[in-house]
Amino acid sequence: ILPKDMASEIGGITGGSGDSSDLVKYVTFMSEDGTTELFKMPVLSGDDCKDAVEHGDIDAPTKESTTTTNYTYNGWSLVSGGVADSAALQNVTEDRTVYASYAESVRYYTVNFYTEVGALYETVYVTYGGTATPTVEPSKSGYSFDGWSPSNENITVNMDCYAVWIEAITFAGGSWEDIARVCEAGEASKYFSIGDVREVEWITQANTTIKTQFQIIGIDHDDLSDSSGKAGITVASVPVINKTAFVFSSSYGTPNKNTCWKDCSARSVLNENVYNGLPEELKVHIKEVKKISNGTPANGNTLEETNDKVWILSLTELGKDVAANYVSGQGVPYEFLANSLVNRRKYSQNADGTITSETEAYFTRSSSSYSIGVSYCMVTSEGVPVQTNAIMASELNYPICFCI
Repeated sequence: ILPKDMASEIGGITGGSGDSSDLVKYVTFMSEDGTTELFKMPVLSGDDCKDAVEHGDIDAPTKESTTTTNYTYNGWSLVSGGVADSAALQNVTEDRTVYASYAESVRYYTVNFYTEVGALYETVYVTYGGTATPTVEPSKSGYSFDGWSPSNENITVNMDCYAVWIEAITFAGGSWEDIARVCEAGEASKYFSIGDVREVEWITQANTTIKTQFQIIGIDHDDLSDSSGKAGITVASVPVINKTAFVFSSSYGTPNKNTCWKDCSARSVLNENVYNGLPEELKVHIKEVKKISNGTPANGNTLEETNDKVWILSLTELGKDVAANYVSGQGVPYEFLANSLVNRRKYSQNADGTITSETEAYFTRSSSSYSIGVSYCMVTSEGVPVQTNAIMASELNYPICFCI
């Protein structure tokens, strides 16, 4: 097939045979790989050949995209699979074969994000196998954003993703069941923050019903006793505690007087009496965790591991791990407490939950070998973790801790 404006001119020269001669040569336009002839055009010897696409004789050749690359026709090459060459159609003195050439570009996939059906939030373009992420995470009053459906990861096709919303869960107002569900899903950090506070009504070991403010001091911090991972949150009645919430009696024994945390009666009281006084809907979600404490001075202050549901803090966990006559390594410091005098201070609280300005000292589960029976690791009313050889202050109340 000849270009219409050349058919009569060159046809007269060749006699319409389609064969080349001294005066007429042919340019054959082929597919990129040379397997398909697209067009054959006669040209006077020594002249330039017209581009069959630009002249309108054939449509622009196409090449199917791969998963990662798009191809766009951009001219002709003198070799199969070669780059476009402007000389491919110039000064034709012999029969010539040229091959379609393509420019390569990265292939992008379109991901439309919707906050609700019909409510387009943002369109994102991503390469094959990539993750598409909107510029800003969406928000919705009264709900927490819980990702996209279908997943916005490993994108291999153009697709629409819809926001997944769940009713907002807060430490202050969420049910213990919902809080536990979030923790067990490993998503505590998504919903809660260290320092969050809530009020809990419970029954003390003296059978008195009180309200106490509890605070998150750690997220994914404590090891579960069954070695299955970390507890979602660690909660403590620190820095706010009711004076009558939990009082060590001299009959309990303490981790500071001729015994250690593992063997003292106070530990049993916490894990039984105090635990049993907590609300039923909370107790069922409390996780038993591993605690590291020192042994008695008489035993050389070796470290011992216990499994506890309710416990009190060690000197290490409060941020002081190096001191004379003290065994280091009693747990991992809670940054919220270790880096702040204010957060370590224990304020008094009235039975109705209101807070007074009075601050008090409290003792830890860590003991010292400074003097057997009368040396304690404590936190002063100013919030400073220290050792002291003062007499045992058994009637002070102690912050209590547990994990979910």
